[in-house]
Amino acid sequence: MFQRFIMLALIVQAAAMSAAAYQVKADVTDASGEPLPYVTYRITPSGAEKPIISKTTDEAGALTATIATAGTYGLSLTYVGMAPLDTTFTVDATHPTVNLGRLALREAGEMLENITVTAQRPLVVKQIDRIGYDVQADPDAPTVTLNDILRKVPMVSVDPDGTIKVNGSTDFKIYKNGRPNNSMSRNAKDLFAALPASMIKRIEVITEPGAAYDAEGTTAILNIVTNEDTRMDGVLGNVNLRYATRAGAPPMASTWLTSEINKVTFNVYAGFNRWGGVQGRSEYEEMSNYPDGSAIHRTGRSQSRGGIVFYGLESSWQIDTLNLFTAEVSGYNFSYKNWSQSVRDIIDPAGNVTGGYTSTGLPRPTKSFSLDGNFNYQHNTHRKGETYTLSYMVTTSHDKSNDMTEYSDLRGTATLPYTATQSVNKQNFIEHTFQGDWTRPFGIHTLDFGAKGILRRNHSDGSNMYTGMTAEPIINEFQHNTDIAAIYGQYSVQLKKVMLRAGLRYEYSHLKASYPDGSEEDFSANLNDLVPTAAVSWQVNDANSLSFNYSTSIARPGINYLDPTVNMTPTTVSYGNPDLESATRRSMKLQYMLIKPKFNMQFAVNYGFNNSAIAPVNYLNGEGMIVNTYANVGHSRNLSFSGFVQWTVTPKTRLMLNAAATYNRFRQSGMSLERWNGRVYGTLNQELPFKVRAELFAYYTTGWCDNVYGYSKRPFNTCYYQLQLSRSFLKEDRLTVRAGVSQPIGPRKSVNRSYTVNGDVPGWDIYRSDNICQFSLSVSYRFGSLKASVRKVDRGINNDDMEGGNDHSGQGGGGR
Repeated sequence: MFQRFIMLALIVQAAAMSAAAYQVKADVTDASGEPLPYVTYRITPSGAEKPIISKTTDEAGALTATIATAGTYGLSLTYVGMAPLDTTFTVDATHPTVNLGRLALREAGEMLENITVTAQRPLVVKQIDRIGYDVQADPDAPTVTLNDILRKVPMVSVDPDGTIKVNGSTDFKIYKNGRPNNSMSRNAKDLFAALPASMIKRIEVITEPGAAYDAEGTTAILNIVTNEDTRMDGVLGNVNLRYATRAGAPPMASTWLTSEINKVTFNVYAGFNRWGGVQGRSEYEEMSNYPDGSAIHRTGRSQSRGGIVFYGLESSWQIDTLNLFTAEVSGYNFSYKNWSQSVRDIIDPAGNVTGGYTSTGLPRPTKSFSLDGNFNYQHNTHRKGETYTLSYMVTTSHDKSNDMTEYSDLRGTATLPYTATQSVNKQNFIEHTFQGDWTRPFGIHTLDFGAKGILRRNHSDGSNMYTGMTAEPIINEFQHNTDIAAIYGQYSVQLKKVMLRAGLRYEYSHLKASYPDGSEEDFSANLNDLVPTAAVSWQVNDANSLSFNYSTSIARPGINYLDPTVNMTPTTVSYGNPDLESATRRSMKLQYMLIKPKFNMQFAVNYGFNNSAIAPVNYLNGEGMIVNTYANVGHSRNLSFSGFVQWTVTPKTRLMLNAAATYNRFRQSGMSLERWNGRVYGTLNQELPFKVRAELFAYYTTGWCDNVYGYSKRPFNTCYYQLQLSRSFLKEDRLTVRAGVSQPIGPRKSVNRSYTVNGDVPGWDIYRSDNICQFSLSVSYRFGSLKASVRKVDRGINNDDMEGGNDHSGQGGGGR
């Protein structure tokens, strides 16, 4: 009886085992260990032709498959831009679950056992809220600056003068590794022209930030992600020198070095850029028409010289596999002097010149110093993907300007109450930010929660003196403080090929303005804002994706917009408005993207509106002076169509085209302005014999329109183009020489025309940059060898607020 029982038990156990399910698991990554989401995998029985399973990995790169029958199987992994990977495994009663561990896919351009795969890693990658440009996959990255690479990024443009725009606007923020970087933001034009692209991993254009980002923000974020990896071997450094004929200054230089000491990884960089000579020269002409029929015609020219020195240190300490500490300190010193001279003619209603005078702006130093610190601690739990992050950031800047203008050569009816003016302004800014974030995945679900506090202190001290007047100098001291507390929650879910995300953020802000000199009464305000965000992304197949985003952002006024200090010229009066309030902008965006190994395409439609925008207010006072200030009176509507195409025509030829058309409508105080503007730019890269690389770049914009008062327009013949040739030498191409020429044929001046069509004083002006033809030569040398860089926490502080002042908005590096 006992033997029969044992036999029956064995039969039942065997039957149960034969019916049991088997499993295979793996984590799919790239060569550096970064998880690869949505990798296609196929499982095929040994000797069979058709797979029994065909699926994709999840968003964390995890592969988990259930197999009904024991046996030997083949596993095949495929991913756009990566070389296929094939392996085998066996599941049976002894090994019902097989864990293949980490399966790393290599770039398709690598040599795989004497077989060369010619497919290329995609330069552009789309995520639910951003577009990423893979700088390291760009063959030009080792030899060019960050400005050169930015010209290739979708939705980003760089004007010939270095002004950076996102979606045709300078109203955006610059982040570094997911955190705001004021050193980059304030002087991006000069900094990015010297920063080597070889230290950048990718550039992200975040057009629809979620609830985890500050509600106070602008239309977009440009996130610069520096190189990162987890493997360490040696020391790596790079030295760059570049000289341009227009600069009239010593060659600009930059260098960076990265290495590791024990468990501490660090990256040190520094550089400088100077300008002057032809590059600093410009001339202008303008006409202002007054209501009584009179006018003022002005012609002038200017010359500037200056420079910027930038520096930074990044470090990370991998305490253990679960704990990471990072620190970053960066800063810059910026200074310049500007000389200008203009001649004004006073014209009566009959068109006769009745008088005039000459004004000369004397060169006085304007200086700026900025220093930022960022410290983060991240703890990863044993649950995959769960992180806790604590962050602290301090930002400080000190600016000082000293402007002096002399008035002479008075003619005819011209009279002036003074012979010279001098304006001295000092601005000090410091900000402390504390933040905590928690991310927790639950299978296909992910929750994000966080809290943040900001203590922001602005202080300005200005004085205006007038030679020849009996009145006392105008002195104004202004203190503006803002304290902000915020909490947010965000939920996202991955439903096979559809990803959904929704979030809500609450922000409380306390604003206080005071006048230590007693010139005005102190005031304060409390603001409460609820900011919803939502997004949906559909991965139609391996190549096609479609996404829709809804977002809300808040713009708080900075100290330049708030400071009531009065600045006067013979014809204008300018001052800030301390009563400004935050402005709310809402936007919706529909985007389609196609990513294939040799062809990428992106097309987007975006609509945004703002009913309380902080807008310039210009009017003519009773004394005939033009008053310039700000108020929450702007109503704007923006509709834009943008597209990006990148085509690898042959293994040696690559073409890129980036274009956009924007319709702007502004309404304010009974005035209105509607206008279309467009921009297009493209590059053609060609590999030539003898290891020479050539790049032809061309850029044109019709102009821009920022407010209700007017618009700018550029003639078609001012299309900017540039040709560059590069060649690498020595072992491992460590030495690279690059020569370029800009605008060798065509107009010698860059021309921009602006028209004022609304307000009390309509008119026009023409601005010309002198001699845009330029020859340049750069040399870059790489030394050492390293396969790691500074590690970054997954979360960090993002302060993307304020318009004007030390918010550093509209950075563009010297935009309009």
